[in-house]
Order: sequence, then C-alpha cells, then structure tokens
Amino acid sequence: MSSGHSADRGRRPSWRRELTIWLILVAFYFVMMAVDWAGRHRAAVTNSRWLFDLEHAVHVDIELGLNRWLVPRDGLRVVANYEYALTYIISSFGVLVWLYLRQPVTYRRARMSFMLLNVVSLVCFKLYPVAPPRLVPDLGFVDTVVLDRTCGSWGSPWASRVNQLAAMPSLHIGWALWVSLILFSTASGRLTQAVGGVHVLVTLVVIMATANHYLVDAIGGALLAVACVAVTRPRATNRGTHGSMGGSTCPPINSAGARTTAPHPARADNHPTRAAKSANMIEYGWH
Repeated sequence: MSSGHSADRGRRPSWRRELTIWLILVAFYFVMMAVDWAGRHRAAVTNSRWLFDLEHAVHVDIELGLNRWLVPRDGLRVVANYEYALTYIISSFGVLVWLYLRQPVTYRRARMSFMLLNVVSLVCFKLYPVAPPRLVPDLGFVDTVVLDRTCGSWGSPWASRVNQLAAMPSLHIGWALWVSLILFSTASGRLTQAVGGVHVLVTLVVIMATANHYLVDAIGGALLAVACVAVTRPRATNRGTHGSMGGSTCPPINSAGARTTAPHPARADNHPTRAAKSANMIEYGWH
C-alpha cells in the first residue's frame, strides 16, 4: 500500500459522505417496514410459540420467571424499561462518534460491521417474523414497557409504529455485544472493556425480564454480531517480502517468472583462484 493511500485512509471521512451512507441505511429500514404480507402477525405468533416450546423442552425457558420477578418491583422495573429503550442506542452511536473523531481507520471497519448487522437483521425480521413473548396470548407475560408508558419505546405514542415483530435476532444484544467487541479490538482500557461486558449481561437480563425476547433471540443476536465483526475484520498482509508466511521468506520472482536465489553466505567467493579472478575483473573495469 502506498504512503499516500495510507494517509487517505487515516484521514477522517467526509461527514457529508457518512451522512449519506447512514441515510441510505435509514431508507432501507423504512422500505423493509413497508414490505408486508398477509398473515405475517399470525406467523410471528406461531414462530414465537415454537421458540418458547423449544426452550421449555430443553429447560432454558427462564423468561417468565424473570418477568414475574420484575413486575412487582416498581422502581427497578422503570429502570429496566429505560435500559431496554435507550442504553443500547446511546452506547452504539456513542462508540461510532468517538471512533469517527479519534480513530478514523477503525471507524470505517466498525461502521461497516454495524451496518451489516442491521441489514441482515432487517431481512431476518421480514423472512422470519417472531413476536416477542409479551405479544403472545396466554403465555402469562406482562409488557412492562407499556405498563409504565416508557418514553422512547412503544410505551409512548410517538414510537407506536415501530416494528414489534422483530424478536429474532435480538438487536439489543447484537448492538450491545458489537460495542463490547469494538472496544476490545481498539485496545481500550480494561475498565472500559469491563463496562462493555457488564452492559451485555445487564441487557441480556433486561430483554427477558421485560418480556421482549427469549433467550434464543439473544443467542441469535450474539452470533450475528460476532459474525459481522469477524467478516469485516482487516486481514493481515505481508508487505516486506514476497511470499512471506509464518516468519519464513520465499525468494522473489524475477521478470521471467522464475525464483531468484541469493548466494549462500557459506558459498561466498573465498576460493583463492576465484577471488583473484574477481579482483582482476574489478581492477580492469569488468562489471
């Protein structure tokens, strides 16, 4: 890579270009929201019941117990609702803004993985709609967000048109884990990384206790986040010698396509006759 190209990549991207990219993602979201088909709500409820039965069969259906534990605890319930509604958004875009201002090269990679995570999720929501537990009749879940009319989510009127049949994969876990992975890859301090990890665990408990996701939804979101970060990770390149691998170097290739070899140190011109001939050539200008 040339030094000029490296300098370009190290420069902060144009805010106009970045704004255009993000507006394209927003437009894609609204296009996917507009795409609907008859029976989608019924299919989402059916899929949700199937996931609930699957968890019950393998004895990991912990959501209803968490929901019943949270509902009577008024103060904690309100805190959990706002953690659910706001913190994954604030943390994700906070990291993106910080990277844009401080680490432009890392920002480009992070933005790509974040957008890929959201695009794949939006497609999944349409192809495989899953209703959250709170929208499945007769399961006994209480919608704590609606109960407290949480501002910033469907508990408030201005957010009532969001897509609520989007439980699998969980973008709350996807975004929270994405933040943690990005912080880890940028070699942030251990305290920052620990806070990111705690945020993932708290989000995991909250999304189940508020009856918005199953455990399998969280697993789906986590796997997707890891995959999106992995596929956008920069690949290691060897810029020193051609064909270097694992610490060894292969000889360079000449214009004819053949390998060239350097003289072995032990085979230097140390023979007396050969050395004398070489000296004579140099003396008479035979180069």
